[in-house]
Amino acid sequence: MIRAVACAIVLAILAAPAQAHDPVGGNGFWSGLLHPWLVTPHALALVGLALLSSRQPARRVLFAAFAVGLLCGFLAIARGIGETPAPLVILAVAALSGVLAAAAWKLPAAANAAIALAGGAAIALDSPPQAVRISAALVIQLGTGLGALAPLLLIGEVAARARREWMRLAVRVLGAWIAASAILVLALRLAR
Repeated sequence: MIRAVACAIVLAILAAPAQAHDPVGGNGFWSGLLHPWLVTPHALALVGLALLSSRQPARRVLFAAFAVGLLCGFLAIARGIGETPAPLVILAVAALSGVLAAAAWKLPAAANAAIALAGGAAIALDSPPQAVRISAALVIQLGTGLGALAPLLLIGEVAARARREWMRLAVRVLGAWIAASAILVLALRLAR
């Protein structure tokens, strides 16, 4: 018992400070590139949007709207926008896209574009670069944009090629898991 307590004390003393939103901890292209995938709500929203796009006839509209949303969010950061409800919007986009992917509904292109635009803008707004120089901030934002857009395209295209019934079911189950996870986290955040 004494050894366990001593071990716990030593581990508590040696523990590094917690990083709630910047798991990479760097200020370069790679930290921006990895950021959307190491922040769980961002990853949930990206995979949810990719799964949603996989069953849509105009999925390129979704990708283009997402890219426009990212650009708008990055421009808002550059203009010095204050605190936004972006973390809640990201979870709402993840929940909505997960539900729609699980239901396998085909939506009008405008509805897909609206969801993707909101998701892209929210991810950008929730990823402000922690850099002092403008050039470094631009490099980080470029990494974040590529880190969000490229895998979104890749996962969406792979999921769209799911032809067998069990593959389509797997896409729908993953969408349901994303929706459930996002709804739970959203409910916890709103309950505070």
